[in-house]
Amino acid sequence: MIDRIKIALQLSDQMPTLHKKKAESLQRLLVSWASFCSDLKFQSELAGKQFLCALPLRYPEVGFATIYQKAAFDEPYEILGVDGSQIYPDRHWGFDCFLINVGALFVSYGVHASSAQFFNEPTVFKTSILQDENIAKAVDCLRHEYEFLKALELFQSFKSSENGCILFDGSLLFWHLQPYKNLKERFLKRYFELLLQLYHQQFLHAFYISAPQSKDLISIMRSYGQTNNQAVDYEDLVDADFLGEWLPVGARTVVFQVPINGTQDYPSVLVPCFFYLNSGHEVVRVEIPFWIASDQSLVSKVVSIIWDQVEKGRGYPLVLAEAHEQAVVKTEDRAYFYAAINQYSKDAHSGTSQKQRHKQQMFY
Repeated sequence: MIDRIKIALQLSDQMPTLHKKKAESLQRLLVSWASFCSDLKFQSELAGKQFLCALPLRYPEVGFATIYQKAAFDEPYEILGVDGSQIYPDRHWGFDCFLINVGALFVSYGVHASSAQFFNEPTVFKTSILQDENIAKAVDCLRHEYEFLKALELFQSFKSSENGCILFDGSLLFWHLQPYKNLKERFLKRYFELLLQLYHQQFLHAFYISAPQSKDLISIMRSYGQTNNQAVDYEDLVDADFLGEWLPVGARTVVFQVPINGTQDYPSVLVPCFFYLNSGHEVVRVEIPFWIASDQSLVSKVVSIIWDQVEKGRGYPLVLAEAHEQAVVKTEDRAYFYAAINQYSKDAHSGTSQKQRHKQQMFY
């Protein structure tokens, strides 16, 4: 068991200094951001560096400092929230298999009445289907594929209104595949196939990221500071830190396009774009494909639906919260899965390892 007293002593010693340093960096960044927003010359120079930095999608018509306030929205709409979880394979349990569970909630909001349908689909796989040495990463990749597949199937089955949207928990940027050549070759093409089907059927969708750690705007400010010989110690900051101070509650930023050097594999209609919004509870990042981002009416529809969901969920989209509850593998679910594996392993004259048996009972 971990020594909690030692942890508490170390945190009490380190955290005040870290918080002070972060607060000082944040104040310098806010001053620099204000200066940057009025420096049209430097912004125009950035426009020639789209390969390396994020730019407003409609720049220079729309600038970095443009803010959009939340608009009233009371139209009927349909929405699907999708999330997934997994139980990774563990060789100590006898059979080499794993589980992926996809959860979803489809809600139709009508003028006089609403309806909701919950979905939960666990699937057991043999580890051998992955054929990759990085098993945990491969399981994650397969889970993403099944989330896209289930979203497509469910929306095709239940969508009946023009006002409809799919919300995914996570990112449209598949950075996690970059270091893994085999996984990238196998899954990236499949992801694009499924997302292109959403495009061809004009199914609006967005990727919702709570507590985002992205630094697209921080990178721009670091470059701006270096150009003006300013301190640029922003290592401990992310975009959401200073946007929480600058972006009013109930407002969003412009739509940015992700730097080209990170999206060269993407079909043009799927190139990721993003914006931030301040929900009043946190600053979140929302990513959408280019085909949606380039149409202001579609952006407005997606934003309005997300705002409504955040309000209904008291700070987090209601459909994603409920989809997570459908998808999450709880302690008792994991225990059942392993117990079932143990039982079937005995039936197959296999069994758990001695290490696992010792984990299940203490010897003194």
